[in-house]
Amino acid sequence: MKISVAIAVLGLLLAGNLAFNQEPPFPVPVPDNWQEFFGDRDRGPERQARYAKSHRLVSPAVSWPINQGNPYSDWGHFRLRKEISGQGRMGSGLAHSLPGRNQREAIAALHDRFETRDWKDGKLLRYSLMLPDPQVTPMPAGGYPLVISCPGAGGVGQEGLESWRPHGAAVWATEYYRRHMPAAVLILHPQSRSISYTGDAAQGEFDIGLNPAFHAYVEVIDHYAAAQGINPKRISVYGHSMGGSSVWALVRERPQLFSAAVALAGSPFATVADYPKLNQTPMWIMMGNDDPWNGSHAYISAYHLMRQAGHQQLRFWEIQDIGHSGRPLDLYHVHQWMWSQVRP
Repeated sequence: MKISVAIAVLGLLLAGNLAFNQEPPFPVPVPDNWQEFFGDRDRGPERQARYAKSHRLVSPAVSWPINQGNPYSDWGHFRLRKEISGQGRMGSGLAHSLPGRNQREAIAALHDRFETRDWKDGKLLRYSLMLPDPQVTPMPAGGYPLVISCPGAGGVGQEGLESWRPHGAAVWATEYYRRHMPAAVLILHPQSRSISYTGDAAQGEFDIGLNPAFHAYVEVIDHYAAAQGINPKRISVYGHSMGGSSVWALVRERPQLFSAAVALAGSPFATVADYPKLNQTPMWIMMGNDDPWNGSHAYISAYHLMRQAGHQQLRFWEIQDIGHSGRPLDLYHVHQWMWSQVRP
């Protein structure tokens, strides 16, 4: 009896291991039932966040549930702790593709597919670029998509250049992504802050300012957007923290360039007149309820202002029980959505 039980357990373990090592299907399906991901409807954003007061004047009261029937396409309030660690159903696509952070040799092999270059003299901006391999995936009609990754403040300078390497942007170099979602991938390495924060947050005047490194962002993006082999209708950008703020500003500065934009945990604009400039770009904005800087107040305000401005292609995820985390940008479904968007 004990032997038969042991054999049965061993069989289950082997089956589970084989299932884990099998490549996931493409595309990885969106869950049919979102109920398991919903957060606490009564849980409001962090009121003690440092800059929460700066958004009090334009944050109408939130009444739950808000579009809980179809949160993937509009506003959803979620618990995703397992998902952003790659352990849940939605994170399983990455779990099969990206080496663990302790697998240094495997991660280094992904980095070798990127070439790091200076933009002009390199004093404002360096960047890492990976081009698709036409032997793996022939160039599609119209050219390859261009995916742009904007770093947070931890990505500034030489230390920042090293810091991106264990992070999720390297997933674009995996064999799974190169076969199923081939793209030219541009990872920006500013040598100083791209965004500064201005105004008195306590008085509701918190806003973002553009630094010289940000203007270098615009130059290098314009350069590669016009490059031969790039599909000008499939250019997407994403970023976290300072990188999220950079995404907001890039979409404002280039309102007809991007096919998709994902901004996580960055500060949006204080000027209401800026929001109609975003209307032509599909956007997915995300913020943790427990973010110590904004506490999701900023994105609740931005969501309402964008809807009031007539934005029709907007998705907002308010994620419960995470702080200033960049891990939601590692979700496979975020990458799949970005890669699949095409401008009219």
